Amino acid sequence: MYELASMIVSMESSLNITALCGAAILLFIIMIGVLNSLQMTIRERTFEIGTMRAIGMKRREILLLMMAESLILAIVSWIIGTIAAYIVMNLLKLIEFSADNPLNMLMVNRHLYFLYSIPRLFEILGLLLLFMTFTVYFPARRAANLNPAIAFSQKKG
Repeated sequence: MYELASMIVSMESSLNITALCGAAILLFIIMIGVLNSLQMTIRERTFEIGTMRAIGMKRREILLLMMAESLILAIVSWIIGTIAAYIVMNLLKLIEFSADNPLNMLMVNRHLYFLYSIPRLFEILGLLLLFMTFTVYFPARRAANLNPAIAFSQKKG
């Protein structure tokens, strides 16, 4: 019995490590997409940023504005993603599996079981905000250092 229990515990830890590695890879890919879209947004908003600099906004204020926009977007996305995940988990709980399924050790009464963890949600939020801050800082700093004269000369149309 102890041998079986230790095997199940080691399987659980290996599943956790696998899920963590998969989530880290996905987060890295997503952050590359966010970085690319942020750089495109800054390129499209060059004239707007130049106008703000021309009317007296300091570089630091532009940097904080871009960072705040991105962090608010990250928090709203986290909230929507958490709600969507909760809904999907509850829908998946409704599916009944056959008794001879190899995933029976992950189920309760032939249904998938998901353990909700409020502290884990906030750990994920903290990690998301950390990655988002790191990803957004460099393009936002480049936007803040934009010379208003160059921004006005790059206006299209």
